[in-house]
Amino acid sequence: MTEERLQRINCPKCQQMMTQITVDDGIVVDRCSNCGGLFLDVFEKEYLAKAKQRAIDIDLETGRDAGATDEIHVISCPRDQSRMIHIQALENHKVGIETCTICGAVFLDAGELKQLTRKSLLDKLKSVLN
Repeated sequence: MTEERLQRINCPKCQQMMTQITVDDGIVVDRCSNCGGLFLDVFEKEYLAKAKQRAIDIDLETGRDAGATDEIHVISCPRDQSRMIHIQALENHKVGIETCTICGAVFLDAGELKQLTRKSLLDKLKSVLN
């Protein structure tokens, strides 16, 4: 783990200090204790895409300001300070995520990781049943 990774960051939406949560195998994600948003570096995002149950476990779906931050789309990446862009997730077009075009990180509002994970699992189930 690099020195940079050990630095705590502020939530790009509500500006509160994010808490670092160890998932497994040294994978550490940043979760806002205020709004429940998740900031995922590129490798964390790839890991959670494969470890669906772990993804479900870390997304609280709620926070004090969850929902209030959903409409905030102009944010800066807490790692490199570049402007993040708002895109619709490929896995579920109802979910909009903010992504950094410089470092590849994403910010997900509370509950969005679970929505993406459930949608992709549901799609796999449908494809097996069809």
